[in-house]
Amino acid sequence: MTPLYETFELILLVSAGLLARFGVLLLFVLVVGAPLLALAMAWEALTRPKVSPAGDLGWREDAFYAPGHTWLAPARQGLLFGIDDLARRLLGRATRVSLPRVGTLLKAGERAIAITAGGRSVSLAVPVAATVTAVNRDVLQDPALASRDPYGHGWLLRLRPAESASPLLPRGARGREWLSTESLRFARALELELGVAAADGGEFHVPPHLALDEAQRERLAREFLGQE
Repeated sequence: MTPLYETFELILLVSAGLLARFGVLLLFVLVVGAPLLALAMAWEALTRPKVSPAGDLGWREDAFYAPGHTWLAPARQGLLFGIDDLARRLLGRATRVSLPRVGTLLKAGERAIAITAGGRSVSLAVPVAATVTAVNRDVLQDPALASRDPYGHGWLLRLRPAESASPLLPRGARGREWLSTESLRFARALELELGVAAADGGEFHVPPHLALDEAQRERLAREFLGQE
């Protein structure tokens, strides 16, 4: 055999070996990886909080709702804290989140959280006296997560309520009714700010945080988020 033929034969053998190894690896991924992926997806679906409609807003079914449009939900070793769907729509995409340190003692109503979105910052109050036991570092690295998934991976704090603290806030059916009422109130406020013609069947063609000017955002932030 000529050297050229031998080289060509060697290339074919090497290529066949690589293809065989790739086939074995692909088979392993299909046999082992696919079930693991399916299990991971099933676990995510089982553990993910249930969110249902409340008017035009999303409602986390197990959450307590605070007047400043934040929520608390039972979690392992305490409560999770985050913003609700109305706050998300009013603020828009978060670009910076400032959270208190682990171990911080918070008084009920203390404004210890700041979210920057649309070039302005708003402060949020925790509705119960509590100790911060964890902060969501994913949100600190990717602030927009608080806007994309406010009821799930975008939670802000894990809290241990003080012994005397009790979240006397609407939850369950009462929480859904309250949020539905707030949804209507928010729609009316937007119509007043933007004009009735801006709405069509209760839904706005442009997200509120983009349609409102600075003065309008300030007014709605005071009304719905309790900003001073």
